[in-house]
Amino acid sequence: MIAALALSACFFLPQQQVPDRLKPLVPAPENFKPTPHPQPEANVPARRGQLQTGSFANTPAKPPQIALPFDHDRPLLKIAGIEITAQDLNTLVAYYRNYRQGPDSLLLADAVKALMPAKVLQSIFAQDLPAMKRKIEAARAAVQNGEDFASVVQTYSNDTEAPTKDGRYTFGREKAVQPFDRYSFETPVGTLSPIFLTVYGYHFLEVLAYAQGESRKDDKTTIRHVLVMYPRLVALENSGEDVRQWIKQQVNSAAIEVLEPGMENLIPPENRQQIQTN
Repeated sequence: MIAALALSACFFLPQQQVPDRLKPLVPAPENFKPTPHPQPEANVPARRGQLQTGSFANTPAKPPQIALPFDHDRPLLKIAGIEITAQDLNTLVAYYRNYRQGPDSLLLADAVKALMPAKVLQSIFAQDLPAMKRKIEAARAAVQNGEDFASVVQTYSNDTEAPTKDGRYTFGREKAVQPFDRYSFETPVGTLSPIFLTVYGYHFLEVLAYAQGESRKDDKTTIRHVLVMYPRLVALENSGEDVRQWIKQQVNSAAIEVLEPGMENLIPPENRQQIQTN
């Protein structure tokens, strides 16, 4: 099976040199009815360079809070008919700021690129999502009710590449697809993440430990998780097909709609020919 912790190199390339055409704060259009959303809270503990464990809210250090790129949530792009919203991008930019430097235009372009594969698969396999959601909810409930994590993994999870029976991995930032990467570094130690959707299917994870590096980009996390994978991906993998290449082909053929002027600048250059024009 495909490991849920598959390297995101197919979809997450080095930052592209995109002109910084966006203002630090992008207001909603004049005729837009705003729906405010809260900004993430700052959390700035000292760097320790050591393993952190425990059942308390122990997370890697965050930089001081500054305004996020978008002031109100609204849909900005559609990929295969699935929206990428201002909140989607704000959330990922806030995460990137924890350990990266550079203008928001670069972070936003990387965020769009990182989000596209999951949106495309969500569209292709929309009919599978309800049953998958019920299964992952049952798995998470079993863990919350005290069932052994390894037993839950064996019963429910489609990730057979994990090195341990409880679906455990240790890795650094941007070694996993989004939002698996983000939840792996933002979930407090000893607690379960919410259920979330990636390009491979539904997951939840538990963070077991953090190891803070000399800088934030060098942090490592140890997690264990459950994956309920899209059934078609399981079948493709079992047939011997290169699933990552198949996913890349779907992304590179998906229709893209620009819902707000200027957002085309955030689409990867290799995908801009997929933009639908009226």
